[in-house]
Amino acid sequence: CNSIDNAKIAGTQVYYHPSSERGTLLAENIYDKLVDITGLAPKKTQNGSHLFVIRKTLSPAVLVETAFISNPEDRKYLLSESGQEDIANAIVQGIVKTFNEI
Repeated sequence: CNSIDNAKIAGTQVYYHPSSERGTLLAENIYDKLVDITGLAPKKTQNGSHLFVIRKTLSPAVLVETAFISNPEDRKYLLSESGQEDIANAIVQGIVKTFNEI
């Protein structure tokens, strides 16, 4: 989950390394499915090259910030069983779509 001091900020973000073609594709597919399935506010995919876990991996990698736990509506969705199922389903569908495309 993501968090910020401003409780009005909401939505989903997916970080990727821009030099990884497959990682970028994976991020876009997971992000698109998250927005489509969950209805969470779109924030966008983000360059995550500053993040150690993305910068130092040899495999395609993304960091999924599902929603803002600091936002009351996002937090309520994150805590709900249906929200958790939707988020997990969206991530899985994004991964499967990526495997089908590469």
